[in-house]
Amino acid sequence: MKTTRMLAAAATTVALGLSVLTASPAEAAVTRSFSESASEGSASWGTVTFNSYSWNVDAYIYRDSSASIKLEVCGWQSLSNGSWGLLGCKSATNGGSIGSTRHVTTLGGSASWARVSMVSTDLYVNGVFADGDWNYGF
Repeated sequence: MKTTRMLAAAATTVALGLSVLTASPAEAAVTRSFSESASEGSASWGTVTFNSYSWNVDAYIYRDSSASIKLEVCGWQSLSNGSWGLLGCKSATNGGSIGSTRHVTTLGGSASWARVSMVSTDLYVNGVFADGDWNYGF
């Protein structure tokens, strides 16, 4: 199933006349820090590590009110026409008590056919965008 999705995505990219930036296996990992905060006091912070075809996120989500808090992390590839292609998204919430911090390490992803060029990290409070970062791997 994963191979079918990757082939379909690659075929779509080719059909649109776009190419992706590929990475050599010898590229070193790059780590970037991120931090988001909401006006009601909730926040998220951590690091994104890029490894050519994958990204790993080590994140913390702090809850400072009874609001619903969610961190969404998405991996992106850079296309030859200057736009971005979405590789995939994952999210995590902090449904714990007020004043709690949740540590999350499951928000990474990979794409064996496209270099991961950027990871967006967005904080939502009660389903509304509060803050976000674009974290570049180059």
